[in-house]
Amino acid sequence: MNEDHRFDALIKSSAYFSETEMEEIARALDDHEYETVNSFILQRAKAVGYTISDLLLDGQA
Repeated sequence: MNEDHRFDALIKSSAYFSETEMEEIARALDDHEYETVNSFILQRAKAVGYTISDLLLDGQA
């Protein structure tokens, strides 16, 4: 995953999970900690929603 770091800037500026977060999500899935996984998904959904609403309100979309 992104071993050559070509996508670092994209990942940092987006609502995508970081590599560390993805590792934590994978560990949580392996451990059947679905509440933890759902928490990550909810956080990302909120971030995407805020970004979309900000763009719509600023007239950029």
